[in-house]
Amino acid sequence: MKRLLSWLVESGGNPDLISQLTKVRLPRYRTVIAKPEEIDRLVKIAAPWLRCWLTITAGHGLRFAEANRLCPAQYNRQQGTITFRTKGEGTNTLPVSDDLKYFFETAPQNPDPNIPLLELHAGRRLSEEYLRKCWHDLKIQAGVNPELRPHDLRRTLAVRTYDLTKDLRAVQHLLGHANLYTTCGYLEHHDPDSIRPVLNQLRPRAGKSVGFQPEQKLQN
Repeated sequence: MKRLLSWLVESGGNPDLISQLTKVRLPRYRTVIAKPEEIDRLVKIAAPWLRCWLTITAGHGLRFAEANRLCPAQYNRQQGTITFRTKGEGTNTLPVSDDLKYFFETAPQNPDPNIPLLELHAGRRLSEEYLRKCWHDLKIQAGVNPELRPHDLRRTLAVRTYDLTKDLRAVQHLLGHANLYTTCGYLEHHDPDSIRPVLNQLRPRAGKSVGFQPEQKLQN
């Protein structure tokens, strides 16, 4: 809307148009993460195919939809990596852990490599509704925070990776974010003194999105 009004002003419209636009605050990022002991309890009692799902989400940071459609065709056994479509039709390549490698190597054989890994281990089609129900039931059985969402597992891994590396670029690559600003939003609540100055450098201004290039240097 602001861009449209700016165009109208440049075309001779009333300059007061922009000042009359209601300013809307961007929604704050969620700050919920899972505790290590909660992850352990979830993994311990989960059915094998749900442990596979936890390995993909909590262990590799894939989004709910990305995890649900991950399939053998996206697994490079020789390189030990997965390459998958991300939000916005981008792609990301990540190394696989020994746990995820196990699930790929032990999945029932099927001539179609595009069948989701979860469905191979579950032995059935898995709807999104059914997956969310299983996640809800698993949280209750494990006695973990009932407010945990699948996406919170992704944020949990981001925080853990940042704590281990203090490398924002490493977290950005893990999450497959095109914009470092988004990555910092995941971490601001965890380390505000370090992250907020970076956010201020990258904050979109005048309606423009700020991209991040690998060679871009951040001011300390």
